Amino acid sequence: MIPIYIIYWFHIDKRISCSIVKVLIQFVFIKDLPTGLSISTIEGLIMKRKFTIIELLTVISIIAILMALLMPSLSRAKERALGISCMGNIKQLTFSYSLYTKDHDLNLVGSDTGRAKNDWVRRGDTPSAIKNGSMWNYTKSIGIYHCPKDFRWDKFKTVRSDYFWRAFSINGFLNGERKRDREGVTKLTQVKLSYDSVFLFVEEQDPRGFNMNSFYLKRPPGVLRTWSNADWMAPLHLKGYNISFLDGHASYIKTLNQHSITASLYKGINVPNSNVDRQKLWSYHFAR
Repeated sequence: MIPIYIIYWFHIDKRISCSIVKVLIQFVFIKDLPTGLSISTIEGLIMKRKFTIIELLTVISIIAILMALLMPSLSRAKERALGISCMGNIKQLTFSYSLYTKDHDLNLVGSDTGRAKNDWVRRGDTPSAIKNGSMWNYTKSIGIYHCPKDFRWDKFKTVRSDYFWRAFSINGFLNGERKRDREGVTKLTQVKLSYDSVFLFVEEQDPRGFNMNSFYLKRPPGVLRTWSNADWMAPLHLKGYNISFLDGHASYIKTLNQHSITASLYKGINVPNSNVDRQKLWSYHFAR
């Protein structure tokens, strides 16, 4: 016989009403339960009873079924929470970038990693490389350079605990590797496209040692080879990635091609021009 403890627990948890509790107990579980009993009386009956083996096994089975049903939902909820945390970090970096630009007569901070004196960070993904960068006075927080889903830091922290901390890179057309291209700029006033269509920060997990220099996708047409002739985004959050734009807003972009996820993990993976995720990110790449 299934124990009445389960139904009583639902009452304590305020999930169903007192009347429903008594009806379920009487109709399903205890056929001879007198009518008109109060919950306090039922509680007294419960306290006097003892579990049987069948009841214990039934409870365990129900708990196992509930756990099997709840675990996927809990896992997705955890993933969303980590994605929200990452989104908060990229928004803070974007705001700090805006403050730097306003304080420097609309000149953009260098988006490489130590090539120029005014680069936003120095070479490497260590805390010292971040603190020696030009944006540190506007961020003052190591945490916002990190994505909690960046697996590299978790994987290699026992080897080099201060590496793989920075999970974001800046658009290479914004005073970076491609600043001298016809689409590149060094000053905000040079941007000719709408600010909400030019990406600023993007998640990246360069496997070569750290996120080197600014972020650049190979100009189409032609095959892109990850971290050989171009960079690639990091779909860390439910097969998607976070990205921010020059106007200050940030978005989550879902990858549509399974190959895009594989490409994010290894150097030298070929990504054709037909890849829809490459096409989408490229559409946000130019500054003018």
